[in-house]
Amino acid sequence: MANGKKRKREFSPAPLLAIAALVAIAIGAFLFYRRQTSAPKSGPARDIILITVDTTRADALGYAGNRRVHTPFLDALAARGIVFTNAHAHNVITLPSHVNILTGLYPYQHGVRENAGFKLDPKHLTVATLLRSGGGYATGAFVGAFPLDARFGLNQGFDKYDDNYGKGQASVDFIEQERRAGAVLESAVRWWNENASRKRFMWVHLYDPHAPYSPPEPFFSSYRGNEYLGEIAYVDDALAKAIGPILAADPDALVVFTSDHGEALGEHGERTHGLFAYEATLKIPLLVARRGVAHRVEPEYVRHVDIVPTILEAAAVPIPKELPGHSLLGEMVPGDSYFESLSTSLNRGWAPLTGIIHRRLKYIDLPIAELYDLPRDPKETKNLRDEQRRDVEEARKLLAPIQSAPAAAWRAVSSEEAARLRSLGYITGSGGTRDHYTAADDPKALVALDSKMHDAVDAFEHQDAPRGLRLAREVDGAAAGCDHAAGAANQHGRPRRSQCLRRRALRRRPARRGAAAVRTRAVARSEQRTSSAEPRNSFSPPRRCELGPDVLESRIGSEPEATAGVEHARRRLRAIERLQARRGRLESGRGDRPAAIRRTVEHRHCRVTPRP
Repeated sequence: MANGKKRKREFSPAPLLAIAALVAIAIGAFLFYRRQTSAPKSGPARDIILITVDTTRADALGYAGNRRVHTPFLDALAARGIVFTNAHAHNVITLPSHVNILTGLYPYQHGVRENAGFKLDPKHLTVATLLRSGGGYATGAFVGAFPLDARFGLNQGFDKYDDNYGKGQASVDFIEQERRAGAVLESAVRWWNENASRKRFMWVHLYDPHAPYSPPEPFFSSYRGNEYLGEIAYVDDALAKAIGPILAADPDALVVFTSDHGEALGEHGERTHGLFAYEATLKIPLLVARRGVAHRVEPEYVRHVDIVPTILEAAAVPIPKELPGHSLLGEMVPGDSYFESLSTSLNRGWAPLTGIIHRRLKYIDLPIAELYDLPRDPKETKNLRDEQRRDVEEARKLLAPIQSAPAAAWRAVSSEEAARLRSLGYITGSGGTRDHYTAADDPKALVALDSKMHDAVDAFEHQDAPRGLRLAREVDGAAAGCDHAAGAANQHGRPRRSQCLRRRALRRRPARRGAAAVRTRAVARSEQRTSSAEPRNSFSPPRRCELGPDVLESRIGSEPEATAGVEHARRRLRAIERLQARRGRLESGRGDRPAAIRRTVEHRHCRVTPRP
């Protein structure tokens, strides 16, 4: 080189700009591909299958990383569909959660807040109704247990609603009101094949993972010591045998798999579900699969209310504007998620639990409030309520309009419904409501009492009546505990003890509107009739007020008035009994019965009639 010096190389930015452009194009192509493959390319789905498996935790499946359970069918479904890793329910019990799933509405919108005492209003349309009227689909539902009985309104829009879980059984406590997954699926497959010429929407509900956990063989032996996972493995096997052939023949069918809620399994001191709303019971599995939908693992937070818009979009049926959710087949739309757990409030008078997931922070509104950062603290061990007061206040503002919404109408629960729900471990009652709750009413302060109630249920399920009665007596300080003990005592041949506990429950229950307040008396009356061993043609004076449903619903205006009327009637009946004792027992059919026994006693709209 000239002058013996090396020429300095000049820097050119062109190569870096070219690389950046290529990277940008690649990212754009990926995002476009992801968006396009998220939506089905095959046109409207001809067939749609919704599978809800009761009481299934989000972490209880093989595809979710659980190595202790074998779920090959669901793992294969997840491998070809969208796996939502942060999906949440809005309730932690069966009926309200399924109403959320099938209507696409929050519980404060449709009004069903608990398993007992509520029925879906026909004005709130189910996805079956929308598919049948808007898309011409044949609609069939096949459910596994009593909480989803047709009487509660979820049969709306279904051509076939198969809730044959064992209705022929007597309505006594602790006889399981459910049927195995195999039986549910057998009926479902039969209907599916019978409607092969039509577009089909089929909902299958499997109840097996619900307590008590007792999977059939060989799953019981294979999962001894962890029967809960054995139930889930059995359900997966049953789905593989029934739904597997359907999907092999019809790969274009849209499949949505989820659970209504999880199971605590002892986390935070909760035995099963329905008490708290921690992630063990609120977080649920959710899969969406169809040919043309690319597999991916989606970390965005989604909700049960997103399922109906997803199904309607796949079916090319218009999505009602009032639905709060968004389709999961398109671009993800972040949104808040409301949740609640009101069973112990409605049944026992404890503080109501409501909450919201907002920007991945989970706020639980109770007398002892809680705030958790879910991505950093998925087990909810560090309460950030005091450290992040602004986030707490923001969450409370979001909840305020929801909590001020009018309360849903509660209906009286029959003795048969209460017995069937008790057979499944649900303790019903009418706990009443208050304007103010303290830390003593917080479920966290009462978890030991809840655990003892479940111990009593377990005892009766295992035919250990003495232990069950002993535990029930220990918890009968609560009205729901008295109701629970009374049902147990009646089933095990102790009707007088049962009636005594019913009266105690009534005394310990806060005042409510008349019909609900005297529900316990109606239940006790029913039990007294069924437990009586006397022949129907013999005469015996009644020992309690015979309250007809018409009197309960329309004539009793308040609890004090009802109580006063019943007590007056009882005094009159005792006078009748004394008269009968002086004259001796009268044989059936005699025409010389005392007028005092023949006549009907009426006082304050409460009618008391001696049995013929």
